[in-house]
Amino acid sequence: MNDNNEALLNPEHRRHQAFVQIQNTCPLCNSQLTIRVETYLENYTLREEASCSTCRLVARVKDHKMH
Repeated sequence: MNDNNEALLNPEHRRHQAFVQIQNTCPLCNSQLTIRVETYLENYTLREEASCSTCRLVARVKDHKMH
């Protein structure tokens, strides 16, 4: 079996793929989300905004501190 097939059978890999799919898909219409990131260097913060261009839903806005 090659490495690609082994990765597909790995439960951790499947969980990771499911997580990525959920994070990048609109919860209303199941379209691909557009993710925009802004950097605020004055306070070491990244702002992530995920929105759907199909139904105009803002799925999430999160601020992440840079360490």
